[in-house]
Amino acid sequence: MRARTQPECHEAKTMCRLAELGRADENNGYRQFFATQFLPASPRGPQSWLAAG
Repeated sequence: MRARTQPECHEAKTMCRLAELGRADENNGYRQFFATQFLPASPRGPQSWLAAG
């Protein structure tokens, strides 16, 4: 889905920037952020597994 409004565009650019900055970082916060994006309704276990990298 493409961004249709200015806030959606800003959010999409921010998500891309987070991916660029955080993919190789050891900070677990980046991985946790993406785990909750891709598995928002999952129990804590699967999110922890994804965030563990």
